[in-house]
Amino acid sequence: EVSRARASPPARRLTAHGQRRRPRSAVAAPGRGPAMKRTISLEAQAAVNLLRIQGFTPACLLPSRLGSQGVFAALGVRPEATWAEIRQAFVARVRQFPPAQYPEEFVQVVDAYDTLKRHFRDVAAARATAEAALSAEEGGSQAA
Repeated sequence: EVSRARASPPARRLTAHGQRRRPRSAVAAPGRGPAMKRTISLEAQAAVNLLRIQGFTPACLLPSRLGSQGVFAALGVRPEATWAEIRQAFVARVRQFPPAQYPEEFVQVVDAYDTLKRHFRDVAAARATAEAALSAEEGGSQAA
């Protein structure tokens, strides 16, 4: 007979009180409310804030101040780009321009991405509002 050894289950991380330990990203900071999901854009924004705290100021205007063409040019995408293309370009540019080596370019990329993110969010909210109004209008006309 061949004895088969069972694989032991992974060790659970427990606190001193025997409770399961949550990952650090899921633990809220005291007095700050619920923890936010960590994303690359939040990490990038934190890096920009750190640069500003350290005294960095951009030498030229940020893309958000240059109009829509500057925003798209900073990310290297065309104005008709989808959200997925914009996100992919953002990740590629953040990797291309690390904040410690290229602070100017990094701040430009993060500003452009934040501007486009707000724009896409506003468009989606307007579309949802219009669809809700249309649904309510259709529902009202069917009831009559």
